[in-house]
Amino acid sequence: MNFRNIGFAAATISAAVALGWSPQAQAGAVGYATLDISNFKLFSQSTNTQLDVSNFSGIIIGNTTSASANLGPGPGVTSQDPTNGPSDVALQCIGACGMGQNNFALQPAFGSGTFARGDARLQGALITGTATSGANGVRAQGVAET
Repeated sequence: MNFRNIGFAAATISAAVALGWSPQAQAGAVGYATLDISNFKLFSQSTNTQLDVSNFSGIIIGNTTSASANLGPGPGVTSQDPTNGPSDVALQCIGACGMGQNNFALQPAFGSGTFARGDARLQGALITGTATSGANGVRAQGVAET
């Protein structure tokens, strides 16, 4: 082992740091969460058929869908859609967002910038006999990404 070469390397690095040279450091992180539930229905255990609105003596259907985006301790942007049927809230986005409304995929990486986005959509019905019911049951989708 040659201590002379190690000493020279250490002195060179120390001099470079003392003169203000430093390499550029960069860091990036992505947080991504999504939810996609499809064909969700309520069935009768005794008949093995999808329940109908007539199976209930009184029923109130209330859906609330919301989406928000926030990049810090201050207020962000939020939309909320209380409804008795389908709900499709507006995409909420702050910063360099590249995805459009109702796109629940992971956003492709981009060079720089910060962003936050949230979006949600609810379609269909758990039971038949409602104005929004269909053969495919409920589809609920949501995304949160920073």
